[in-house]
Parts: sequence; structure tokens; C-alpha cells
Amino acid sequence: MIRFFTLLLLAGFFVGAQAQTPSLLKDVVPGNRGLGYRLYHSEAETSQFLITGNAFYFYSIDPLGKIGFWRSTGTSAGTYPLLEAAYSRELATAIADYQMSIPAVALGDGVYFVWQDAEQRPGIWKATESSVEQAPMPEEAVGKLPRNLTAFQGGFLFSTNSQLWKSDGTAAGTQLIKEFSDPYQPLEHLTPQGNAVYFLAYDEAGRGIWKTDGSTQGTTFLHDLSYTWLTPYEGNLYFPTPEGSMSQALWKLETSTDRIGKLGTFDSGVGTSYPHQFTRAAGKLFFLAHSPTDTIALHVTDGTPEGTYSLVERNVNSLMGFKDKLFLASQSGTTLKSSQGMPGDVRVEVELEGLHPSFIHATEDILYFSAVQSAYGRELWRTDGTQEGTYRISDIREGALHTSFGASFIFKEGLYFLADDGVHGLELWKLAQPGSQLSGRAFLDSNKNGMADAGETGLMHQQILVEPGNTLLYTNNAGLFSLAAEPGTYQVTLLPADDWAISSAQTTFTLTVPGSEQALFGVYLANERRELDVRLTPASSSRCSVQVPYWLQLQNKGNVDASGQLQLRLDPQAELMAVSPAPSSSEDGVLLWNFENLPPTQQRNILLYIKMPDFRSMGDTLRFYSQASFSGTEIMVKDTLEQILLCSYDPNDKLVKPAGINPEHFTLKNSWLDYTIRFQNTGNAEALTVVLRDTLDQHLDLSSFELLGSSHPMQLSRKDRALTFQFDDINLPDSTSNEPESHGFVRYRIRAKAGVAENTVVENTAHIFFDFNPAIVTNTTFNTLVSKLPERVVNGLPKGDAPGLHLYPNPTSGELRIESATSFRTLSIRNTMGQVVHTELLPGGSTSHSLSIATLPAGLYLIEIGDGRENLRKRLIKK
Repeated sequence: MIRFFTLLLLAGFFVGAQAQTPSLLKDVVPGNRGLGYRLYHSEAETSQFLITGNAFYFYSIDPLGKIGFWRSTGTSAGTYPLLEAAYSRELATAIADYQMSIPAVALGDGVYFVWQDAEQRPGIWKATESSVEQAPMPEEAVGKLPRNLTAFQGGFLFSTNSQLWKSDGTAAGTQLIKEFSDPYQPLEHLTPQGNAVYFLAYDEAGRGIWKTDGSTQGTTFLHDLSYTWLTPYEGNLYFPTPEGSMSQALWKLETSTDRIGKLGTFDSGVGTSYPHQFTRAAGKLFFLAHSPTDTIALHVTDGTPEGTYSLVERNVNSLMGFKDKLFLASQSGTTLKSSQGMPGDVRVEVELEGLHPSFIHATEDILYFSAVQSAYGRELWRTDGTQEGTYRISDIREGALHTSFGASFIFKEGLYFLADDGVHGLELWKLAQPGSQLSGRAFLDSNKNGMADAGETGLMHQQILVEPGNTLLYTNNAGLFSLAAEPGTYQVTLLPADDWAISSAQTTFTLTVPGSEQALFGVYLANERRELDVRLTPASSSRCSVQVPYWLQLQNKGNVDASGQLQLRLDPQAELMAVSPAPSSSEDGVLLWNFENLPPTQQRNILLYIKMPDFRSMGDTLRFYSQASFSGTEIMVKDTLEQILLCSYDPNDKLVKPAGINPEHFTLKNSWLDYTIRFQNTGNAEALTVVLRDTLDQHLDLSSFELLGSSHPMQLSRKDRALTFQFDDINLPDSTSNEPESHGFVRYRIRAKAGVAENTVVENTAHIFFDFNPAIVTNTTFNTLVSKLPERVVNGLPKGDAPGLHLYPNPTSGELRIESATSFRTLSIRNTMGQVVHTELLPGGSTSHSLSIATLPAGLYLIEIGDGRENLRKRLIKK
């Protein structure tokens, strides 16, 4: 019984972009000088920004102008100086020298920071949301240069040259903890760990490591080893220290006992070995050190001498912990690699289309880095750890010149970073999901008056170019487009297809975000053209005895209304279970629909549920024929879909049509490559969002890209060659609760570039994300492009279940002999679930072969033999 039902399907797509876009937050120091503030040492886990719940704070230092202390809420309007003063060397020194982080701390309702009074005497000041004033301090602390403000035990510590102080922000609560003997040697590197703060100080015996619990009695000398920084790891502290002229040792300070132990010595043989870039990842501590060949090698420690060793990887220059792994890159490399700290486990995660990667920041889901391309210079990139999820975000500095990057941090789910675009100097930039939109519509202007009159329909799949950003959008079935964008001014241009012309007064609109103006493009036919397109797309492989959703899509690709007839002929072995909308007639597996006045660019979508034959037909090829005719013309378009019936399949896959011939998949250079990405929710809950990521091969012509269809409404964005198909609010059922509706797909086509070399291989792989789950990687399709298809090898195997293959006896209880009219080299046996239960390789090839299947359970099997070019299948019954 065929079930006819009504189902609302959007004929087109809402196509926009949710791409992250970097924008200059504020030109803090006008001109090309930039913020100017640098920490004197960038090795430790420190920041030159103080981040609180609703704001962040930073200094600007302009030697030719002013020094400022700034507050920002993350917007341009909310970024402003709390205090500014003429540049002075003493204040600049208090801010930047001998410190591992910004000299500012958050305490209670305010932020305490280093500043100077009207007489240029340095001191500690307090800023709240409503006031900025000098903090009260005892007389003996006033006028001294404060450094190293460090939050500790509900207050903060700070130093003034050789003095160590503790404060709660009041004069009464500020006390001197200890004064060291050498007033010209300041305290350095205050590092909180547990209930103590460790630091470097000088006394009569020289430079050494000290510890304080915030009291005079609890401030004690620990060791006479000097160090340059401390790295916390699993409750202990790690630091390098010189050991000879060409080597350094790595030490561990156990904070529970204050004992130190040497983990290893690193000898460069040329100069100092310089262990550096200590990075926590995968439950270990990684670092770099110069080797005897003066290359920089990757090392790891687990806190024991035995667990401290080299991972051999050379010429590494950048490390970052990401997704329970260490990611590493080399200055001259083109890959992102990873390690979990085991010997020999360094592996390539991503092949870049850029050079010299260097990491910037890592969140839970995204790793930001910079890399160099010849056309763009060094720019900002991102990766989710997969090939498809890796791409250049934006060209901050236009052209091939390099953008310089500095410190970075996360604030209110946005990435903030320092960058030099060559115009503003090193300034503060913001990378966040856009919060506003620009929008518009393209419509068929039948009367050519440039206005959208009643009854004038929208035009689907019109290309809209948005600058800056070189973003290409496609209009949906109503002719609408929308792009989420950062505040700013944009130029929006419609790129008319052949035989269309623009009737509106403006061919380019200038839109401001935020704003309410829309770009309205009137389009009319310049030359009359009649064209139809029909395609049948299955949501999954044909699977024994299962209902499979199919989408039959008809599109008017001309520029005049179309009327006619659409026809679908089912394979005789397939059974139609349901269809929407109902056909005008249905007889002997042939379905007919009449269509009238289908507007230009619009689609008609028909959803069918077709039950596949059972396991007795496993290996058969099912064929479906669709065609559409244009009334009053001789125009008729056809499409043939062929599927091999399987009893098991991968529900998430990638297809290309034509698949190509012979093992090389030879394909004519001028052919359309028609790609389909299919997905199924095989989890145990409804999927709210599905995202497909697909990077187009470098040999494909981006200008020829055509979106053909999709199972559900979605948004498409393209950045360089990376396509993202985002199905928001798809609410895709899981396969257990609703198998037929748990499927989806997207389909597009594209051509190769003109002039590609003979035998160029074009590959394509998709990554599928269900909600927040890891990526599902599809199979990789490939086509070898040629000018002329080769002749098929005449001694190749015949296709399908041909008479050239004989099985004796069949049925069999155990012994089996296979004979073929032509030689074969591979042999496999599949059960009714599609699982391979036996496989053999015959290197020399043979036309006959004997084997025993006595151990296989009784049932139906599929025998498949091959010669490397074609395969031959035949059913076998085991008694």
C-alpha cells in the first residue's frame, strides 16, 4: 500500500555565514606605533591583560606620547583610558620590567594597579566602575616603585626594589614582610603555588629561591639555585638553571617538602641548551631545548628523571596543548603535528596550505595559529584538529605582507589578540561571532521598474558578493539572503548569471551594520532561456529490506516560467511505501507529476520512501530513471540513478558522479563533478545541529560551483576553499526512534580548472559533526582527469552477476570451487549483513580456485572476485 502524505519542505536554502571576523577593537595609540607595552619575558604563563568578570584592563606605552591604563568591556565604545600621563621612563619601568605579568590585581570591588601621582611619584592606585584614586598605603611604602602585584590569600603581594609587602588595599592592612640586603637588586618572578608564593631574591649569600606564606616568619630561603621562571605542573614547580657554559639542567621543586631534584641535563654542544616553552598537555610537561646539532628538539617530562627524555622531533618552534594532546609546529614546516608524550608517537594531524605555523591561543574546541601563504603573507588561522576544520580566517594585512601577532586571551567567549596590520601598529583586535546582520532580496522584476511589486517572485541561488571579506552568499527560495557581520560598512553586489540583467538603480548597495536598510536587487531576463534540471538523490545506500528516503528535485534553471511533466520509473525490485506530494498518476512503477508555471530558479521537491528488496537480491544493481519535459518545446532532461544493494553500509559517506572508469577513476577534464554528502543520526538522541565541512580540491574552479540540493534547510558559507553546510535546528531524529527520517544530504557540483595537467587527481573528503560530537570522516572520493577516456581492458571481468562466474556446488555444505571466464586476483565473501567473512589474494591471478567454507554458518552469501579493474558477483547458499 502506498501512503500519500503532506510534508512541508523548503525548496531553497537560507544561505549566510557565521564565520568569525577579526576587527580592530581600538586604535589605542594613534598612528603606526601601537600599544608599545611588552612583558620583558614571555616564557611563563602570564598576561599583559587583567581579566575580570565584566571588563579587562591593560597598559599602553607610547615613548613619543603618553602612558595609559585602560579599561575595556570588549567593545570599541567601552574601551577607554582610566588614567593617562606623559611618558616617563620610571613609570614605564614599573609596568614592564622584571615582571611576569601585568602589575595589576582584582580585589573586592576594584582593581589595584601601578601608577604615579601629580609629582610623578609611583604608587598603587585603585579603580572601580565609578572612580579612580590612589590607594592608601603606609608612609614607608609611598614614593617607592611597586612591582610584581600578585593576588594571594584574599589580598595581594607586591615588591618595592628589595622589599616584599602584603596588602589588603588599605593602609592598615599593608605591611612589610621582609627587606633584603641589596637595595639595587629587585625581587623577581613572584609565582603563587598552593599556600605559598615562590620568588627570586638576593641576600648576602647571593641569588636564590625564596618562599613566603605572607608572614615574616614564613618567608624563608630555600635554595641557592637561580632560575629564570617557574612553571607549575601537578602541584609542583619546574625551572631550568645554567650548568656550565653550554648546558642547562631542568629541576623540579616539590612544594610539599620544598626539596628540589634534577630531572636532566641538556647540552647543546654549541651554546646554551636553553630549555623553554614549557607546555602542559596529555598529563605531561613538554618543552624545547637546543640539541648538540644546534637544532631545537622536543622533550617531555612526567616529573621523574626516568620520564624525562627527548621525543627526537627536531626544528620545533611552537607548542600548544589542545584536546588532550600537544600540538607542535616547526618554523619551516607545512604541517600541524601532535604527541601524547610517548616515544615515536609524533603524528601529522593537518597538512597546511601555508608555511611556518605558529600557535596563538587554544580554547576547548578551536586552536588559533598564524601561518604564511605567498598571496596573503602571515595571517590568522584556526583548526579544530581536523583537515576539514583548518582554514585561514582573514587577511588582516591586505596583500602578501605579514601580520605580526602578540599576546591573546579569551573574554566573553571572544578571542582578543594583539596584531600589527601595518597601519595601526601592534593594537588590540577582536575575533568573535558576529552579532548583527546585513540582508536583502533578489526578485524577478517582470515590469523592469526596479521596484519589488506585488506578485514578483524571489530568485533562488543568486550570487551575492559582500566586501570586505570576499564572502559569497546564495539567495534562498524566496530570494532572500542574510549575513551575520561585525559592525561596520559593507558593499553588497549581485553577480547576475548569464541571460539576466539588473533593473534596480543600484548594482552595489552600501549597508551599515547595525542598520535596517536592505539591498533590493531587481533582475529581468535579457535573453529568453528555457532549461530544466532533474535529480534523484538517495539519503543512504540501498540497504536490504529497509525503507530509504529519496528526494526527487526539479529546478527551473531558465529565466521564464516552466510547465510540463515530471516522471520517475522505479526499479522493479523496489517498493514505493510513501510519497509527498502525491503523483498525478501511478502505474506499474511509473509515477507522473504535472507542474505548471514553475518560476525561474525555483524548485519542486518530492520526498519518497522506497523499500529495498531483501537479502536474496544482495549484490544486484537497482536502477531508477527520472525525466522532465518542458511543455510546448522539445526540451527533455533525464537522470539515471544506479545503486548496488547491500545489507550493511556506512550511513555517512561521500559520493561523486561520474565515479570514473578503471581503478584510476579516469574522468574527462570538462566533466561536471557532482558531489553528494550523506549523513545519518545513529546516536541515541535527536541531533539539534548538523554541520558538514568540505574543502574543495585545489584543482577545482571555484567560479563553477553550483549548489544543487539538500534534504533540510541549511546555511552555506565559504572561506577560501572550505565549505561549511550548517543545518541549525534540524532536530534530526535518531535512527532507533525514526530510521527513515534520521537521514539527510547535501549535493553540489563543480568543474575542474581549465588547463589542468593530464592525469591530475582530484580528491574530496567531508567531515560531519552532530551537535558537539567529534567529527565523522567520510570516505575519500577521487577522479583522475584526462582529455580522452582510455579503452576498457578487454580481458577485464564482466560487470554484475554475469554468467562468466560459476560456483560448484551451489548450494554447498563446505567445499567450493570457483571458475571464471577471465583471470581474477581478489576474492571476498560477504554475509547478509554486508560483513566480509572471508578474503583472499591470488598474486599471480587465476581463472579457478578451490576453498572450504565449512566453518561459515548456513545461509546466503555473496561471492565477489576482481582483477583490479572490474568486479564480478554471484550469490552462494551454504547448507
